[in-house]
Amino acid sequence: MEVSFGIDESFKTERLTIKRVNNDPSFLSSTKGMERSYSITITNNSPKRQIVEIRENIPVSKIEDVKVELDKKNTTKGYALDKYRGLITWKLNIPAGKKETIDFGYTIKLPEDWNIGVRP
Repeated sequence: MEVSFGIDESFKTERLTIKRVNNDPSFLSSTKGMERSYSITITNNSPKRQIVEIRENIPVSKIEDVKVELDKKNTTKGYALDKYRGLITWKLNIPAGKKETIDFGYTIKLPEDWNIGVRP
C-alpha cells in the first residue's frame, strides 16, 4: 500500500521532455513511430543522504499491431521494468546537497495505415 503525505520540501524535481517526434514510414519499413524521451533530475536538499524511488509510466499496448519499445541505449541503467503495468522504476541513493538525473525513452510503433492524431 502506498500513502502520500504531500510534498516533501527537502527535494526538488525537474522533468523535461527531451524528444517528442512522430515518424512516417521509411523506405525500408512500413511502420510509423512515435519517439518520446525524458530527463528527470532530483535534488536532495536535506541534511543527509536519501534513498529516492523514481517511477514513471510508459505506454502499454493491448493491440498486437502496436509495439512499445524501451530505448535501452538512452535509458539510464539500473531500472526495473514492469512492462505489463507500464512502469519503469529507479532507486537512487542521493547524497545531501547533490542531484541525480535519469533519462529514459521509448518508441511506439504503429502500422502504416494508422493515423497519428495531433492534439492542439
